[in-house]
Amino acid sequence: AAASKVWGRTPTQIRAARRRKVFPGSGITLRQTALQPFDWNGVLDYIRPRLMSEVETMTDSEYLRCVCIGDDVGIIRVRQASDGIDLTVPDSLTTHLRLITTRVRLMFDLETDPLAIAEHLGADPDLKPLVAKHHGIRLPRAWDPFELTVRAVLGQQISVAAASTLAARVVASWGVPIEHPEGDVTRLFPTPNALAHADLTTVGVTRARAETIKRIAWAIVDGSLDLDDPTTAPDVLLALRGVGPWTVSYVQLRAWGYPDAFPAGDLGLRKAMSKTGEPWTEARLRKHAEVWRPWRGYAARLLWASLSEKSEA
Repeated sequence: AAASKVWGRTPTQIRAARRRKVFPGSGITLRQTALQPFDWNGVLDYIRPRLMSEVETMTDSEYLRCVCIGDDVGIIRVRQASDGIDLTVPDSLTTHLRLITTRVRLMFDLETDPLAIAEHLGADPDLKPLVAKHHGIRLPRAWDPFELTVRAVLGQQISVAAASTLAARVVASWGVPIEHPEGDVTRLFPTPNALAHADLTTVGVTRARAETIKRIAWAIVDGSLDLDDPTTAPDVLLALRGVGPWTVSYVQLRAWGYPDAFPAGDLGLRKAMSKTGEPWTEARLRKHAEVWRPWRGYAARLLWASLSEKSEA
């Protein structure tokens, strides 16, 4: 029950179809310190091309997103601070301050020790230049596992830009509008119930991926899948047609923050490791990645960072 309040959507949210209210107000701003060094710009660079249109937005100095906890809705703001971030929680959500603070700290990966990661991964000659370039690297997590899982399915075998375009269409068609929007933040991400009944092919999603998303959404609605439980959810996801190891590894990495999750089948990772005239196979990459344990997820983050946006997950 506690986990569902932190990461998932309550039954009230799943059933909801009415407009949500956001009550404007000054809110509360809290300083959240990070283990140093903290690569704020690197975090923004990673999040920016993956932004969920209308649900979240970003400027050069600030990240905003609309969140719903129970029946309370608000737009949170995150800014860079000298020793971490400043989190502003609106008046409508201040009763959930502890929960939001916990989730935002996880989102921005504030408690990871970047020096320990750099020391370990920097021992590999293939990663050493990337470790030096991305000082204080973080692995940003998603606010909501369902949102991230849908995004992962949409991103199967296509570019970041293409997946973001599809995600924007899904939000525009089935997202819940909020009252008192701020700038580009105008909607909540669609509920599982909404996507369980949606025909995603009407917005350009392939039939196979549309059916996969519906299966995931229905599994949440009927209670057979709990994305707040990372011990049982991977097996349930893998049992659903259209969900493979890559998708589950990516969800483990970005929804649950597993530092050692590693989607070895990712084409971008193999491309990043390839030498001239010497392509890397999945088997070779998987074997080589053993030396990166227990930080294989951060190795993946470094490799993705070395590629253009089109090649990343």
